Amino acid sequence: MPDDAANDVARSTRWASEIRRRLATVRLDPAREAEIVDELSQHLEDRFRELTTAGATAEDAAALALAEFRGGDVLAQYMAPLRQAHAPAAITPGAPTGQWLSDVWQNLRYASRTFRKQPAFAAASVLTLALGIGATTAIFSVVYGVLLKPLPFDAPEELVSLKHHAPHGAGTNHGPATYLTYRENQRTFEGIGAWDDSEVSVTGRGV
Repeated sequence: MPDDAANDVARSTRWASEIRRRLATVRLDPAREAEIVDELSQHLEDRFRELTTAGATAEDAAALALAEFRGGDVLAQYMAPLRQAHAPAAITPGAPTGQWLSDVWQNLRYASRTFRKQPAFAAASVLTLALGIGATTAIFSVVYGVLLKPLPFDAPEELVSLKHHAPHGAGTNHGPATYLTYRENQRTFEGIGAWDDSEVSVTGRGV
């Protein structure tokens, strides 16, 4: 096990040395350079493990991973945006840069590595998101059911409320007899119903 750890450190140092040598032509601040070195080192390590899993020896896998890195488009994929960032260019506000997909992919890989290195932080983040989404969903469900959900009728915007008044203008409550009279004799509406808006308290076993 100590030999494996020493080999991992040696490979990591080898990856970082090669990447820093290739980045020497690009002027980057130390924090940005360290971030790129870490990301590309992880790429090389992943490729190394793929090759060893396929049956290559450790030395052959390391050499092949570096050869692909130097000769393939992996380095160009990361170097080209960096060089373009340092070249003067006219910028049109709101115009697409053409690099958004690459940026999203790099951000996802960076987040994935961060979560692997800090599982406690990843778990806390996922739990926080779950609680936030759950609370938001519950609140929206209540608001939708109380304020936004339409009434269970074919055309709820065509509903009207009828009020019954005494001869001198005094309001009276609709009773069952009034409702039945309206229902049997009206010819204006497609249908008529009754509701009670009084408040009640439910206690015990629903009584």
